Amino acid sequence: MKTNYLFLILLILSIAACSTFESPKLYQKLSITPKPVELERTNTPFSLDKNTSIDFDDNIPELAIAAGYFNKFLKDQYHFQLPVNKKSDTTIRLVLKKISDKQEEYQLIVNSDSIVITANQTQGILHGLESLKQIIYPSQELSNGKIEIPGVKITDYPAYSWRGMHLDVCRHFFPKEEILQLLDAMAAAKLNIFHWHLTDDQGWRIEIKKYPKLTQIGAFRDSTIIGHMADNPKKYKVERYGEYYTQEDIKEVVQYAGNLGITVVPEIEMPGHAVAALRAYPQYSCNGKHVDDFSEWGVSDDVYCAGNEKTFAFLQDILSEVIDLFPSPYIHIGGDECPKTKWKTCPKCQAKMRLLHLDNEMELQSYFIKRIEKFVRSKGKRLVGWNEILEGGLAEGAMVMSWQGEKGGIVAAKQGHDVIMTPNAKVYLDHYQSKYYEPLAIAGLTTPEEIYNWSPMPKELDAKYKKFILGAQANVWTEYIPNNDHLEYMIFPRLIALSEILWTGKDRKDFADFTSRMNEMYARLDAMHIHYRIPYPENLLPYKIFTKQKIELPLTNGIPSSTILYTLNGENPLEKGEKYTKPLLLNLKQDVELKAVSVMPSGRHSAVITSSLRYRKPEKAIRTNHVKAGLTYHLYKGEFSSAEKLTGKHTTGVIESLMIPKETPEHFFGLQYEGLIEVPEDGMYQFRLTADDGATLYIHNKLVITRDGFSYGSDAVGYALLKKGLHPIRINYFQAKYGKELRLEASLNENQTPILLHYFHKAQN
Repeated sequence: MKTNYLFLILLILSIAACSTFESPKLYQKLSITPKPVELERTNTPFSLDKNTSIDFDDNIPELAIAAGYFNKFLKDQYHFQLPVNKKSDTTIRLVLKKISDKQEEYQLIVNSDSIVITANQTQGILHGLESLKQIIYPSQELSNGKIEIPGVKITDYPAYSWRGMHLDVCRHFFPKEEILQLLDAMAAAKLNIFHWHLTDDQGWRIEIKKYPKLTQIGAFRDSTIIGHMADNPKKYKVERYGEYYTQEDIKEVVQYAGNLGITVVPEIEMPGHAVAALRAYPQYSCNGKHVDDFSEWGVSDDVYCAGNEKTFAFLQDILSEVIDLFPSPYIHIGGDECPKTKWKTCPKCQAKMRLLHLDNEMELQSYFIKRIEKFVRSKGKRLVGWNEILEGGLAEGAMVMSWQGEKGGIVAAKQGHDVIMTPNAKVYLDHYQSKYYEPLAIAGLTTPEEIYNWSPMPKELDAKYKKFILGAQANVWTEYIPNNDHLEYMIFPRLIALSEILWTGKDRKDFADFTSRMNEMYARLDAMHIHYRIPYPENLLPYKIFTKQKIELPLTNGIPSSTILYTLNGENPLEKGEKYTKPLLLNLKQDVELKAVSVMPSGRHSAVITSSLRYRKPEKAIRTNHVKAGLTYHLYKGEFSSAEKLTGKHTTGVIESLMIPKETPEHFFGLQYEGLIEVPEDGMYQFRLTADDGATLYIHNKLVITRDGFSYGSDAVGYALLKKGLHPIRINYFQAKYGKELRLEASLNENQTPILLHYFHKAQN
């Protein structure tokens, strides 16, 4: 038996890849993320060398695997490994025993002759080893064959039991090897749930033996959108795209995740998001005929027929194979964004509604979900679904993932259902990470700080219902994430911010402290070859206006161990940049084009940011006595892709402030507003323009803000130096599909004092 465990350890070591060791002088001596519950420094440092033994009960194979991963870490970073269960003067002991009622709790004690990790379960041992790895790397170097580990006593456990990440592999596919690397990074952040979105309209990614066409046909599509889904006209890359995981792949991923203490929750979408399956087996659609390839992003009207008994037999067969592959106690069945269009005209669906005395198609969906839930429960599993499964009533025992804000989660908790909070505005990692220099994304803006300052526990939820909030997860939808480097860029460091709030809890959150500890976490991500986002130097905008010709300009970076390089002549700072060491003293007699970049010790770097630095005199106010309150607007009807290209016939009116007139259509129109704003005093004004979809702002016929193109309620900032009084403005706006929003806010000077904008237009004589 021992031979088998040693073989496992050697197997893990055999796939280790060596990494470059960073200078420990750049890093804190004790930095653990997520932040432990209790950490006490002691005067009992430990010297680890190649003779130190890892000791554990060799009748417990999970401990052998955990020891193997720790040895893999030592091999990767320090190029040696430890013997197992050998007599030694110094030991690392892994002990499983009851220490508390908290399932994942561990204790880590570093003494002069031993390191002892004690936990209730193997998962706690893994967490303790992760903390030990973080104590060692990157701050401790190998000197004379030894690694000096500071004395410490840690008691630690998570605030929430569900700490997860969702990955969509349907819009774009990620091979098994990339999934395994992602699981390693999740384990480093002490996350414990990997939600694997395996089926959708655009691709079926899991082999089902009984229905081979699901992967033969459903795993592939003939074309993929180029650019944004709201572009008009749309462009496509006409090329066969697709891949899938064999059942052997699935087993390998599930086993690997389990060894890391991560539960894999599969998602098989129903009743909507079913085009890939219906292309393979159209007899389970409402018309039973050929279903076209769906190369769009978004939602198709083609869904499973809820009135066809054979549909349920088909889905139960699929779920039976899925359940056999995943030991997870949870099976996610989607349940979101199911259009009822086909059900309303389907004879079988309508007959089913009459038979069951259902009043509407919402209740038909509830019937569908409850029937699937009953089957899943019969297999010893719990059903999980997106918050739409609440529509029409929900089966007892089902779990709800609240993605459309927190409301669905609150409703579900009050009904006694367990809830996972995953609101799209807070924890969707397919959103933009900053306002500038980012790759194409779906919309939105979600920063690590915003995630860190969020709490999965709604304030308005009564104390008696809080037990139903199990935790939260980040969701990664991959319409605009075509490869692994891009995927890791979108996930990290935002996922680590989420991991800390789910582990540490709200009472011990400290974003400044978290940012400081992330310095070491970036080095660990480098060692794992994770392509995380590096923030570009702060305190810069695409252009900045100054009221003085001679200025002092400080630059800051978000990662202390990184270096800022810059140029002042428009040249590439990566090639000809100077190292930033102190605030820049500049004379803006002429405009200066500053380029800057943050460079990590590993050599990886941020986007290069360009900022045009300008000295300007304030714009003079205009003098006119012939003004009335309100703005003139011109309404253009039609499909537009840019606020700067509003053409065609239009109607004209006056509106009291900047708002969308009531007579506008629901979708596809443009508006141009013209008039005057009044500012109360001389100064530099910051304007923030929020638009869904696109908008631009001009003051004195000069472009101040461009928030053009398709977006979902995102904003942009611009500046104007204005004298007290009236100033001419023009705002161009267009709306395509989905939500519509237009808002302009202003504040004065660097103290960001908000001002109330008053709008006027010139009166006709």
